[in-house]
Amino acid sequence: MTRRVIMSFIGRKSLFTGCVIALVAFFGVQKQAVSDGHAFTIGATVWDVSSTPFAVPLVKAMREAAEAAGVNLIISDPKWDASVQTENVREFVVQGVDAIGIAPIDVAGIMPAVQEAWAAGIPVVGALGEIEGAPYVGVDDVEYGRRSAKLMLQVIRESNIDGTARIVMFRGTAGGSPDRLRMQGMTEVFDSTGADIEWVHVTADWLPDKALTGFQDVLQRFPDKGSIHIVNSMGNCMVPPSLDWAKRMGRDEIQFVAIDMCKAEEEAVGRGDMYGTVFQDPYIMGALLINSLVAMNAAGDFETLPIFAENPPMDYCTTANYASCKGRGF
Repeated sequence: MTRRVIMSFIGRKSLFTGCVIALVAFFGVQKQAVSDGHAFTIGATVWDVSSTPFAVPLVKAMREAAEAAGVNLIISDPKWDASVQTENVREFVVQGVDAIGIAPIDVAGIMPAVQEAWAAGIPVVGALGEIEGAPYVGVDDVEYGRRSAKLMLQVIRESNIDGTARIVMFRGTAGGSPDRLRMQGMTEVFDSTGADIEWVHVTADWLPDKALTGFQDVLQRFPDKGSIHIVNSMGNCMVPPSLDWAKRMGRDEIQFVAIDMCKAEEEAVGRGDMYGTVFQDPYIMGALLINSLVAMNAAGDFETLPIFAENPPMDYCTTANYASCKGRGF
């Protein structure tokens, strides 16, 4: 495979959610009683509750699942500050919560606080980002990356690209497990096919505005039509501002794809402005996190993930199957 790198500054929701609820009910954990008289209390920290598109339905589902299960839920909002998230976990330990769910900003930086929780006898579960030594609720990010690479290969084949395909990649937090593992999956697929590609990485930290700034720089470096073939995103609705900018600049030849699917991306696929996405459902993920912790508490086992939380769904949305994915963007 020839590869050059340039560095630059899922089934329908209702069906799957219904299955989760049914399984939770079967295991008898919809209403959780605790023998010492207090309700099961979960402390959860999510990257950014207030301004991250993916987090809105995620947190909504977490709150609804906690209410349905009759448990207490405390959610912290570190606003993409890893040090604040670490302190949030330490605060949960001081408060004496019964379990902690973490959607990690920095998987290495959070470990001291996780170890403090374990030392205090408080179980920890990672969500949408793997934490070493903790059960994980989320999609297989390596497979997520593989599926995204297969979508890009489809674009390359259909576009009849002659020579090297230049791919601009909007990246998440450097070193974070979702970004790293998704990139691993993409690399595996391209290596196995021998595709001739050139990566242009844009460090965007999951932020659409930062992705746009990086994309504008890339367009200045590659101003000729046909010099950029594909733009992809690791997730969190980073594509739409750059898609709009490309159209303004007359760069309609660039094909846009994405991991995850916000409402704006869904609509862009429907209009034919965007080739497609591979996506998971944040609402499902939020419910799975809470229901998993409740089920694990009922089983007295915080090391084994419940069966219903294994292998959450991933799906494709393209212009070809848009009727089946319309309305599923967050």
